[in-house]
Amino acid sequence: MKQRKRIYYNPQQRAIIWARYQLGDSLNDIAKFFDRFHSSIQGILAKMGVYKTPDKTRSA
Repeated sequence: MKQRKRIYYNPQQRAIIWARYQLGDSLNDIAKFFDRFHSSIQGILAKMGVYKTPDKTRSA
């Protein structure tokens, strides 16, 4: 499997990602717009604070 070249999103692209996410587009739809996989968009949104990791708890 060939690895794609890393993409760095500029502020304008990040604004597009955020706007499309707020409009209700799925991660896959946003990723297709940039010809990427949804995981790259998820990482950008995570840095923006959209996704919160669950609190860690120990089992009883």
